Amino acid sequence: MKRYFLNIFEAVWTLMVGLRITFRQIFDRAVTHHYPYNEKRFPLDRNIFLNEQKVKAKWGQHRTVSNIRKIHDGFRGRLHNRVADCIGCMSCSRACPVGCITVETERAGRGEDLGETHNVVHLKDGTTIVGIVEGDEKLSPDTTVTIQDLDGQTDTYPSDQIESIIARRRKRMRIVRYDIDLSLCMFCGLCAESCPTECLMMTKIFNYPTHNLKDLVHHFVEPVEESET
Repeated sequence: MKRYFLNIFEAVWTLMVGLRITFRQIFDRAVTHHYPYNEKRFPLDRNIFLNEQKVKAKWGQHRTVSNIRKIHDGFRGRLHNRVADCIGCMSCSRACPVGCITVETERAGRGEDLGETHNVVHLKDGTTIVGIVEGDEKLSPDTTVTIQDLDGQTDTYPSDQIESIIARRRKRMRIVRYDIDLSLCMFCGLCAESCPTECLMMTKIFNYPTHNLKDLVHHFVEPVEESET
């Protein structure tokens, strides 16, 4: 008889031990929310140039919850190309394992100046600034670096706060077509890693549903209409 009740006690005790975490979580605040019906919308029009010091985000009408989790750095979301800094090297297209990037270029005419790309400055705190570095682009110790960002604002940083500086490059190829088919993209990030000017980046944008696959083909260069003669 004693063994009988002992077995019942052990069965109940082991069950309680196994459900201990479950019971504790029942009374904790929920960390989930009914997406997309109850959400705080992420800034889909986030400053695409990644000047994190001056992020410009427009928030629409929405219901908010208090437990939205931050999208961490390194998240591989929708691809974006800052075409103004693209040199047409085709590195991204060659690196893509699924062939979702289509690039067409044409060489600049004789005497035609297509300008230079921007500098990309990486700070040690994870901030990325796109702009123009005034003076020497080489990073030297015990110096300061002055950067004019894309908004025209100028800031100065000590060299010990800067991780690296991507130098400007002369553009010799005109980008005629730059398309990314996100219905094929596997978000591996190889294309962004191979970009020498870092104009191709993986943003934190993840919400772009559509019922039409054609809407997932992003055209970053407007087609040039041929004039009638």
